[in-house]
Amino acid sequence: MGPPALDQILQYTNVVANALREASIVTQTPFLNSISTLSLTIISMVQNVKLQRDRYLRIVEGIHQVLCALTSLCVDSEHIRSPKTLEEIAHYAGTLQKLHSCLRAQQELGTLKRLFKQSEITLQLDQCEKELNSIDVVIFELNFGVATADAAVKFEDEIERRHQEVLELISAKSFLSEDVSSLRRDSINLSSESFSLLPASPKLFCGRDSELNHVVKTLTADGEPARIAVLGPGGMGKTTLAMAALHHPTILEKYSIRYFISCESTPTCADLMLAVGSHLGLEPSRQPSNAILQHFKQFSGQE
Repeated sequence: MGPPALDQILQYTNVVANALREASIVTQTPFLNSISTLSLTIISMVQNVKLQRDRYLRIVEGIHQVLCALTSLCVDSEHIRSPKTLEEIAHYAGTLQKLHSCLRAQQELGTLKRLFKQSEITLQLDQCEKELNSIDVVIFELNFGVATADAAVKFEDEIERRHQEVLELISAKSFLSEDVSSLRRDSINLSSESFSLLPASPKLFCGRDSELNHVVKTLTADGEPARIAVLGPGGMGKTTLAMAALHHPTILEKYSIRYFISCESTPTCADLMLAVGSHLGLEPSRQPSNAILQHFKQFSGQE
């Protein structure tokens, strides 16, 4: 991919990311604002990447395709409001967050350390690219209604036309005030505050009743917020215990809104804050903890 093509895909992705942000404001669809913001940040980072540049730009090209598909869904489709689509959007936002963390970690390393850590960086990129591609499958099928491989080929052959179609779609819809009002009304019950993507309750749960009762009792006790660490080696059922507590009737009675946020790729406190903010649909910031607290204060009516 030559320099003109590289510049074009970066420019196109930047434009579509901003278009998606505008569409997310209109529809109030959860996670789309985070996706657009993360995409813009990733574009800026990729522009300065020296090592594995072609690979990063291939990833950005895939991001551009998905942003176009999401924008089209957001503006001109009912699919954007389905729980299945929202689940995929949330997953995509989380994967973009992983890619952002990988890029940031790479930038923080010196040139010599980056050279020594190329194998580790490559493994991280492999995981991110694999996850991004797996989500592309569902989003393409939802938007194009055809097999992903066929849609991707068609998209690559007509990238500029598709790009212009999406922008024209946004432009046309932006003047339909009645449609905008309708979209806002229909999206009220699907905001990031009222919609939380929770894994299903475990079908089998045996031998942990005492631990489950202790967790539920701690979470529902009056006083300071509970902080519970479930420790143990792999395969001991830590996640199953957490899921059982999350769906316990007593927990449901006290907490009408619950969140489940994976922390597998959050080695630092800063990464954890970014992951929580992304899950809540907040824009990345230098002080994500303040934005998260502000979010919950507004929701709880403290302000």
